[in-house]
Parts: sequence; structure tokens; C-alpha cells
Amino acid sequence: MAKPFNRAVIRSEGNIDAGQFTEARNELLWGHGISAYWDSQLGVRYDSGKGPERAWFALGVQGLAPYWLYTEATFLCWRARPRRV
Repeated sequence: MAKPFNRAVIRSEGNIDAGQFTEARNELLWGHGISAYWDSQLGVRYDSGKGPERAWFALGVQGLAPYWLYTEATFLCWRARPRRV
């Protein structure tokens, strides 16, 4: 039996229009190998750009399904903060 495989995962994706970020998504995750082709991920995601900025809690899995089909599923949880009037 193989030893557990742990790693830090950093992802960043976004759009730039006229030198300004119009949309950005940044993720900081901890990945844990659960089998030879699958791993679980736990961490945070931060969305920014046009519209409201939000921080998310992320929980998911990723890996290779039969026939080498890359699969990724992530559950995101966001809690709205009440506004002070």
C-alpha cells in the first residue's frame, strides 16, 4: 500500500480587458491522494473583478475516470455577511 500523497495546489484564472482585471479567480487548496488516479482537495477560493468580491470554502475531488477522462467536481460554500446600515 502506498503512503498518502499530500500537496499544495495554487490555481489562478482571470480575464484582462484594457489592462484591468475584469474577472479573477484564485484558489489555495490542500490536495490529498486517495488512490492512484484520484485526489481530494480542501481549501479556499477568492473571486474578484466586476461585481461583488467573494471568498468561498472549497471541497472537491479530481482525477482520471475510465478511458482517461479527466474529471473534477468541487463543492463551494459561501456565507453572506450582513451589511451594516
